This record gives sequence, C-alpha cells and structure tokens, in this order.
Amino acid sequence: RFINLWITVCFYSIVLYIPATLTGELMLGIRSTLSLLNPFTSCYWYFAAYSGLFIILPYLNKGLLKLSEKEHRNLLLLLIFGFSILGCWNGRELAQNGHTAAWLIIMYITGAYIRLHGIHIKKGYLLAVFIISIGINFVALLFQGNVEYILFRSYTSFSTTFASISFFVLILTIPLRTSRISNFLKWLSPMAFSVYLIHCHPYNWQLLTEYLSKFATLTDYACWFIPAVSIVLYMICSILDLVRIHLFRLIKADTIASRLTQFVPNFIQKIK
Repeated sequence: RFINLWITVCFYSIVLYIPATLTGELMLGIRSTLSLLNPFTSCYWYFAAYSGLFIILPYLNKGLLKLSEKEHRNLLLLLIFGFSILGCWNGRELAQNGHTAAWLIIMYITGAYIRLHGIHIKKGYLLAVFIISIGINFVALLFQGNVEYILFRSYTSFSTTFASISFFVLILTIPLRTSRISNFLKWLSPMAFSVYLIHCHPYNWQLLTEYLSKFATLTDYACWFIPAVSIVLYMICSILDLVRIHLFRLIKADTIASRLTQFVPNFIQKIK
C-alpha cells in the first residue's frame, strides 16, 4: 500500500513541476529531484509525515492490541490533552500545526480506538460537540490578532480535534441503503488522495491562492464561494486522476509496486 502511494506521489511531484520548468520559472536539478522522490523530504508535508508513521506502524499496532480499552482511552486522552491544549499554549505548537508524524500517530491511535472499541455516545451529544467546537472556532476568528488564537486555528487545536472526531463518528453512523452508493464511494474515495496531491502541489497551490484570492474579492467573499470552489476543484482533480489511473494500468504500476515490496525484505535478508 505504501509503495503504491509513494509511486503516485513521485508521479505528481515530478509531472506537476514540468510546466514550471518549461516556462523557466523553476529549474529541477539532480539534488532537488531526488529530494522530491524521497518520501521523507517530499514536497507534500502529509506524505512526509505519513512516511514517519508507516515506519513504526507494525510496532504501534502490536502495542495498541495489547492495551485494554481503559488503557487505550487514557493514553488517547493524555495525548490529546498534551498536544491539543498544553502543546498549543501561549502560541507554541508541540506538533507544529499537525504537520508532523507525531500528530498523525495520535490520529491513528484515535482511529484505532474507534475501530477496536467504538465510541458509545448518542448522536445528539456528538452533534452538540461538533456544533460547539465549530462555534468556538468561528468566535475565535474575531480574536485572530491575539497569540492565543493559535489554540483554535491549528489542526491540533482542541476545538478542531473534537469537531473532527465527532463529525467522523457521526458519518460512520450513516447507513448506506443501497450497494450503488457503497460502490460509488469505494470508487471515488481513493481519488481523494490524488485530489490533495494535485491541488496542494507547491506550484499549483501558489497559482490557486493567487487567482482565487482575486476572484474572491470580486464575489465579495460570498458564502457560496468556498463550497463551490471546493466542489469544482474536487471534480477537476478527480477527472485528471482518471488519466493517471489509466496510465498506471498501462505501465502495470501495481506489478512494479509488488516487485519493489518483495525486493526490500529479500535485500535485507541477503545482507544478514
């Protein structure tokens, strides 16, 4: 799975920089290219952080499975309290706004708890937590000039964390009444990662923020602007990713990934 993701990241990292190199805005040398291909120095912070999580994943899974439900819950509460509240206090972010492997590990531990033990809270309470958390973030916008605003605006803030977890659990409770909906979501969901890779590529992100900010001023920051742009971007990036999927099938990228997966342990065995 990791190798497949890595190949996709390498593809978009290089391909999306080609327009910049052709126009002379950017020159890719050997060192910069190798940096893009290195999963730990990727131009995508999320994948770089995920690579850190992936290294310890086998050991993390073994440790979590040995914990009782109470021990798992206490560990999770301590981590969220330490990173989301104490870690952001006085403008200092222990997890660097969530752009680190440390925060992804905490989110993985959270997901593991939900998967193994579930969260037995009524939907009404979950909805209340979500609304209150979003409300806190909205009110905090009025005080964004203060240093303490970092407590609310970062990925690791307690309000954002509680809003995300409650919303995620609420989504899990929605029944899929037909197999068509389930199959459609299974087909669409893998593209979400590529949507992130395309629109958050440093070169694309710079262009998007530049042009969208100009367009936003023309619409006087209408309430429909952000949802409309999000939907359009998701659709465009998904269509572009269909081209990548077809290309990967032609070059048999899955076979390449499988061989690479087998090569690494075999190489280690030979060294031993």
